[in-house]
Amino acid sequence: MKAFERITMSSPDILKYPAAQRVLRNLEKYNLFPENYEGVPDVVDTYEEGQRITLEAVKRQGRDGHPVALGKRILHLTTQPGVFLKSCPGSNNMLCCHYHIVNMVSNCPFDCSYCYLQTYLNQPMTTIYVNEDDIFNQVREICARPPVDQLRIGTGEIADSLALDPLTGFSERLAEVMAEFPKVRLELKTKSKNVEHLLHIPKKDHVIISWSMNPPEVINAEEHGTARFEERVAAAALAAKAGFNIGFHFDPMIYREDWETIYPRAVDAILDAVPAEKIHWISLGALRYQPQLKSIALKRRPETTLFLDESVMGEDGKMRYLRQHRTEMFSKMNAHIQNRAPGLNTYLCMETMPVWQNAMGKLPDRGF
Repeated sequence: MKAFERITMSSPDILKYPAAQRVLRNLEKYNLFPENYEGVPDVVDTYEEGQRITLEAVKRQGRDGHPVALGKRILHLTTQPGVFLKSCPGSNNMLCCHYHIVNMVSNCPFDCSYCYLQTYLNQPMTTIYVNEDDIFNQVREICARPPVDQLRIGTGEIADSLALDPLTGFSERLAEVMAEFPKVRLELKTKSKNVEHLLHIPKKDHVIISWSMNPPEVINAEEHGTARFEERVAAAALAAKAGFNIGFHFDPMIYREDWETIYPRAVDAILDAVPAEKIHWISLGALRYQPQLKSIALKRRPETTLFLDESVMGEDGKMRYLRQHRTEMFSKMNAHIQNRAPGLNTYLCMETMPVWQNAMGKLPDRGF
């Protein structure tokens, strides 16, 4: 983690929350305070004020002025009175895994070329919500409902689950809350290597630590600031040895000339390091994006090669590779995974029924 350039809060009352105090202690522990920090966050109570101070800093230093980029350097502590836990929004006419999401952090310190937050977030801050008790009460409420099937809750929608977790300590506390409910699973999805602070958790069988994966060639070119491929694999092996279940998400897969070589090779490296019986699932998904992302990504990362292959507008309004290319990637990847680890649970993320049928040979069971 890099030091932040400014620490802010929405009001002086934020300092009364244990979570805020924990974040500030950990910022000091990891030496992530800004230069000349005087010990108390600045009070920034409006979006406009946050934008002003951040834009002024960028203007002085001549940096990337996109709101998401700005927000990676300003840490904001606040509360939220609304709903923290929601169903995954999915996509129109796409099969969905009925995921539930807890949003406790907004924005991400990593900077992947394809990151959808570039078209979604407009606040120039990395925001941490410190009213944890409200979050946990909402989680308990939904976990206590009579489940139709196993409930799956994740934390990695508008932030990486573990990138800032050494600061927040949120995942450990959420795991403790959900340990009370035998039919729920907590997924922590990350591109980081941050697992050592979780290894001591006493009850682990309901927690799946999962990694968003790509081959080293894609990670090095497009997933800026993230843990490298070898670091993610090593962290997954460490977590598996400690007793956690593990997941991997090859999503987004990138269709490029060498994909048939580099993706199976990445699967082999994973299965050589992590026992297949500890892998709870592997998902597959292809690059998809809102139409406006292309111009933003090319402006911020003109060297990217993400958009070389032909894409068309899908039924959900997102740009996607041609159906035959997606089907080919998924089919060959699934076949390779099953050849290496027969019976390992694989599924597709945000895909149509025809692609599911043609690539996987069947449609998913309910609650996949």
